[in-house]
Order: sequence, then structure tokens, then C-alpha cells
Amino acid sequence: MMDVYRGYTRHFLRANAPPDLEAARSNPARYAVRAPWLPRNKGAAVLDVGCGLGHGLLGLWCAGYRNLGGVDLSRDQIQLARRSLPGEIRLTRADMFSFLRGRKRKYDLITCFDVIEHLPHDDVLRLLRLIHASLRGQGCAVVRTGNMASILGPYIRYIDYTHRGGFTEFSLIHVLELAGFQSPRVVPSIRDMRSWRWSAPWRGLNARGFVVRTLHAFIYRLLGVRPMPQAFGHLVTVAAVKK
Repeated sequence: MMDVYRGYTRHFLRANAPPDLEAARSNPARYAVRAPWLPRNKGAAVLDVGCGLGHGLLGLWCAGYRNLGGVDLSRDQIQLARRSLPGEIRLTRADMFSFLRGRKRKYDLITCFDVIEHLPHDDVLRLLRLIHASLRGQGCAVVRTGNMASILGPYIRYIDYTHRGGFTEFSLIHVLELAGFQSPRVVPSIRDMRSWRWSAPWRGLNARGFVVRTLHAFIYRLLGVRPMPQAFGHLVTVAAVKK
């Protein structure tokens, strides 16, 4: 299995540049995460599972969170992340399953972005159960993966040779419920005026999201497909609480 990850960072960097720490420091509002699942307490313990180069962690740091940690198995990506993130963010190179087993009820928020599509079915459920056990009583898990309900679903599913499966919001909600989470909810896209520019006035207004939703809704209604998803972008994000 590990053979398919040989040279993976080189493949990953074809489409993903490392985080730009200097730009984030000079304009944190532009890079800060804005989402309904963010803890009100900026001192909340947050872990990013499969943190990769650290883009998600940098967005949380720019939003004012300081009790941040990330875990990833890739030596290359952890090394790049350490060079690209503030030194106060704790990064660990480890197998995420082993790492989580020793951290029960430790975190208030755990994010898992673009990870579960790399895992076999049984390992997806095993990982989500470990995430559930690692959260405190009212903790929240946020999981993002490729959206097979999108017309771009096949492209996202097969863009990476290491991908093992794909999800819609319905299957993602289902597996989170199987793992013990309560009330999983699709995270809607939001307007974010920080990215608005005179040269690109559609940015920040979510005009692209409106067009994508209109196109997909037309196709789903035309074909009579039920139930119709809420999420039509190439990625789907679901947030769920422990209890």
C-alpha cells in the first residue's frame, strides 16, 4: 500500500503550493477561516487530521486560534508544513490511527480535510470512531471530501491514484452517524467579502456557487433524481457534534 505514496508530495505539489506564511501574517483577515463550526473560544484545542502542508491550520491561526495541532504520516509534507507555518503550531509525523488512540477526550474540534477518500471503507469508519473518541463532550468534527454529487465528481475521484472511494453528502452523513456523531449537517458555502476585488467582482459574492447550484438543480430536476443534494460544489463538508 505504501508504494502508491512514494513520491506523493511531488504529485501533490502539482496542484497545491505550500502556505504563504508571510502573506498570511501581513493580511490575516484574507486567509482566516470563516465557518459556522468554529469554536467561540479561541483557546479551544484543535487538531487537523491529515494536515498535509498545513493550509487548514494556517487559516485557523489567522482566525485567532492558537491551541492548534496537526498530524500527518508524510515526512515530506510535515517538513514543508513546519517551514510554512508559525512555530507555535504543533505538528506530529505519525500514523493518525495510532496517534488518536492515545488522545481520548482531548480536543474541542477535529478537522479532517481531503483524507477519507484515500481510505478503504472499514478504515473510514475506524478513523471517524477514533475522532469521536478524541473529542470532548460537546466537541465537533468537520470532514471534507470530494463530492460525487457534482458533475465534477469523476474528475475529483480519479485525479489522484491513491483515492479509494467517493462520497455524497448522504453517504458522508451516514458514516458519521455510524461512528456515533449526532446531527451531522452539510456546511453551506458562505459569502466572504475579504476576497472581493475590483478586478474580480464575482469573488466573495459566491456568484460562482449560485451558477453551480442553478446548473445542478436544473439537471437533477430534469432527470427526476431524488433526494436532491444541498451541496453541488466539487467538495462537500459536513460538521457533526459528539453528542
